[in-house]
Amino acid sequence: MRRRDFIGGTAGALALAGCEMPSRDIAGGFTGIDIARGHALRDGAWRATTPSRTHRTRVVIAGGGIAGLAAARALRQSGTEDFVLLELEDTPGGNSRGGTVGGIACPLGAHYLPLPGDDAPEVQDLLEEFGLRRRVAGRWQYD
Repeated sequence: MRRRDFIGGTAGALALAGCEMPSRDIAGGFTGIDIARGHALRDGAWRATTPSRTHRTRVVIAGGGIAGLAAARALRQSGTEDFVLLELEDTPGGNSRGGTVGGIACPLGAHYLPLPGDDAPEVQDLLEEFGLRRRVAGRWQYD
């Protein structure tokens, strides 16, 4: 090894030792299920309380994700009104819920729905019923 290479390498190593690594912290947080509610339900914490009312129904739909919402829609379309949809969260949608980040709409969950084409009229109808698809100035707009 030449002396010049040794001195250059040593100087470079010393310079790097004084450099600070950039922070890897990412601003923001996580959204999603409230695990405290789920654990309280699982562990029986709500069992100890007396219900404020009793409700009898023929059909119980567990979960307000897209499958639960579609099941409720199908029941209603078939003329069945005697059902209840139970949802652990404050808003329905499950993994298909959306939100905004910096004013831009985005999916919050693991699943999102691509814009349905003309080959998916049922999905288009479902989105219209949910208020997520409407005609504005002659064009379809999705929310």
